[in-house]
Amino acid sequence: MNMWFRVTQKRSVIGLPKRLRETALALGLKKRGRITYHPVNRENAGQILTLKELVEVQIVDKPLERHQETLLKRRPSGYTVEKPANSQ
Repeated sequence: MNMWFRVTQKRSVIGLPKRLRETALALGLKKRGRITYHPVNRENAGQILTLKELVEVQIVDKPLERHQETLLKRRPSGYTVEKPANSQ
């Protein structure tokens, strides 16, 4: 079974050395909140390790498509009642 790294950029690369910015770009990380998938192997693990302070990594069974990621991030519409107004 193929495993994948799910890499989410949590911090910006502004002000970092050029080599780290290029590594982030090579992983497909351009903006905060961007999610990319990469196969689990030594090369990708090494690139992710160099950016360990900037990214969040999970290991997943299969990559999701972009619209599926968007649906997971979306907040529910409408409102929720936490406590009825007449309760003490």
